[in-house]
Amino acid sequence: MNHKLIFLLVLAGALVRFYWGACTHAWLGTPDQLAWGLGIDEMQHAGELSYKKLITYPHEGGSFMVGLFSILFYDFPFMPSLSWTSLLLDSLVRFIQIVIAYKLFGNRIGFIFGIWTIFSVPLILPWGTVNFCQHATASEFPFLFVYTISKETNPTRRNLITGALTGCAIWFSYTSVVLIPAYILWLLTSKEAKQQILKQVLQFTGVTLLFLLPHLFLRLIPSNGFELNQYAITSIRGVEWHLFSTQNLKALAYFWYKPLPSSLFLSSTNFISSSAIRWIVFGFMAVGLIFAFSNKSFSTQLKVSASVILFFVVSYAFSPFYSDSILNKSHVYYRHLTYIMPLIILLMIHGFTNSGKFSGYLNVAWLLLCLVGTIYFIKDCKTVNPTYRNAGWVLAAKFGSDTGQLMRICEMAPPDQRQEVMLGFGWGLAATLLEGKSTNDTSSIKLLDSLQNQFPPEVRSIVHEGIEYAFSDGVTPVLDKNILNGMKGEVRR
Repeated sequence: MNHKLIFLLVLAGALVRFYWGACTHAWLGTPDQLAWGLGIDEMQHAGELSYKKLITYPHEGGSFMVGLFSILFYDFPFMPSLSWTSLLLDSLVRFIQIVIAYKLFGNRIGFIFGIWTIFSVPLILPWGTVNFCQHATASEFPFLFVYTISKETNPTRRNLITGALTGCAIWFSYTSVVLIPAYILWLLTSKEAKQQILKQVLQFTGVTLLFLLPHLFLRLIPSNGFELNQYAITSIRGVEWHLFSTQNLKALAYFWYKPLPSSLFLSSTNFISSSAIRWIVFGFMAVGLIFAFSNKSFSTQLKVSASVILFFVVSYAFSPFYSDSILNKSHVYYRHLTYIMPLIILLMIHGFTNSGKFSGYLNVAWLLLCLVGTIYFIKDCKTVNPTYRNAGWVLAAKFGSDTGQLMRICEMAPPDQRQEVMLGFGWGLAATLLEGKSTNDTSSIKLLDSLQNQFPPEVRSIVHEGIEYAFSDGVTPVLDKNILNGMKGEVRR
């Protein structure tokens, strides 16, 4: 394993991602990053450290470290500090993935995988400079998880290390909860771990919970923002999981030939139809994974990898975040899949490389397809229009109980965008307080009226215009227009 070569592969990938970000300014189209960045800017301007400003949402514990780290890039040019942080973390993640690919599957597969990471695929590329959820940044945890189980031979030490890793991974991103059943399944089916199964499971789950306790404390005790929403500890962005249904079973069946192959290229290559590119990718995936698991005696790394992928697929299919529209070309739409995709690609490359006389053809064809897809993706991308009104919506949902705080954060926005942010305040407050409500819910209506009148008199009319916007046709969530009619005479401008 040549560390200088790995460094060059990582650097090349970072340059590609920086170029894409600098050309598109894609962070301007992600309201969550804009809102997060404005909050951190105001925190630094005030000379304080605030947990709820350093995080995005309460469930995204890893965002605290990302937000804290972004302070180091405050004065860097060309991109916001959060985008520089994302680029550095993306490079670190890819370095870990490439090193582990070398260690688990050998030099040839590690090198091919490293080459693939340079241009990657359109699904993953934007997250090198877009920063508001941690799925892509957490994609090194499945690699570390597989490596630890494959290489650690002492059962007790393996249980403790894997438990600590899993606890930290879940703290960073809830997607990593799939590592718990993956490890338990491996313990139950592995000859290497057949002794004292109950003891090993208890060791692993106990350490996992121990490392999760600080995150659970931070979710329950300090102010995380979103006081107006009152998110339950089981919610993710206000969305809660529901009981299983036949629709979930359909999603589980559809996953392999709908969202999985559709997501990689976002159906974005203009030289071929969306349907055709989906089936081409599905063909590559099927061939790669079949060859990867064609050997009757699976290695530990293959068993554990398969277990992680299996439980990810099940959790995604049964989650409220499942998406499979072939027509959607946004990298945000399939963002959850960035967590597991690098591991799937590594197994595909392992399969291609072990396909005998077809090895070279399959690897070269796959790399060329990814290269062409990414080049078209970069070529077709245009500079993104700012979404500061939507960022105002996010800020209102997070800090809406403190209008003075909202106004101080608004001052961090570019002067020509501050009115858009304030319109977002009105929109966000109305959406947060009135979703699913009617004219009979007088307490929510009175609270909204009270909050809008706590803004400075000179901006009150702008905030009220944002409230009116929340009731417009085509704006989500859909609110009862009868509420607005009853409020019009109450605002004091």
